[in-house]
Amino acid sequence: MNLSELLTQPFKTATFGCLMLAILSLWIARRYWVWGALVVLSFVFAIISKTATYETLIPLGVLLGCHVALHFQIKGVIRYLALIVAAILSFGLAFHLIPGFDNWRLANQVSLSTDSMPFTYYWNFDKPFIGLFVIALNLPLIQTRESLKGVFLKTLPFMVLGVGALLALSYWWDVVQFDLKWTALFFIWPIGNLFLTVIPEEAFFRGFLQTEIAKLIPHKRAGWISILTVSVVFALLHFNFVSHLSFIAIAFFASLLYGTCYYLTESIESSILTHYFLNLVHFVFLTYPALQN
Repeated sequence: MNLSELLTQPFKTATFGCLMLAILSLWIARRYWVWGALVVLSFVFAIISKTATYETLIPLGVLLGCHVALHFQIKGVIRYLALIVAAILSFGLAFHLIPGFDNWRLANQVSLSTDSMPFTYYWNFDKPFIGLFVIALNLPLIQTRESLKGVFLKTLPFMVLGVGALLALSYWWDVVQFDLKWTALFFIWPIGNLFLTVIPEEAFFRGFLQTEIAKLIPHKRAGWISILTVSVVFALLHFNFVSHLSFIAIAFFASLLYGTCYYLTESIESSILTHYFLNLVHFVFLTYPALQN
């Protein structure tokens, strides 16, 4: 990957730039006309750059409609229908099963180290929508520095101890080794991972799925049951990335950590911070994505 590619394909760059700005705007100026205009502009550039087709407006429009219905707290059968349809469409987008999207491949079968598995890196246009509408319509967000400081202090012990334990387990299971490195992907990976992977995943898996499952379970430990259930699903999603069973197990335990952070702090920012911190440490200091068998 060369940074010049971002300049030689300006419409693709504009597509993802506007989409990332739409997500960022939710913490800066949470106004429908702000994030909505940026999403529309992103989609216009996506059409021009052939990153998406007009047909993709149908599933995205239906997904938006489902979250609007949930936003207005529709009751009864319609609510359950909205939940089911939103979940199905979101999984379709997350697993890239919905046709019409041509995600931007920025690196093809690259190995960042001599003993690391080769991987292909995309900026995905479909996946971010699994979380964008959740955040925009149905999740409380931190609005002040004082609140951010409070959430950060609550999250810090879990983030440090939890991530440390996960990394130790990964090393013990020979999933990774210490591998400090520098690659051209450093210029784009941290941005893409935050806005196109971590935030959408946490908004969907924690802010939507974990929350809704907990509401449906008539049990005093519904919150913990929902964390466990979502973690199984989250781990299975990572089969698309690395199919090693040890890696999938690590993803499961990582999801338990993210879900616990969200459950105890009631803040999506907590799970986002923890998830992103783990991903950054993994990418910079350890074998990425995993050791070859």
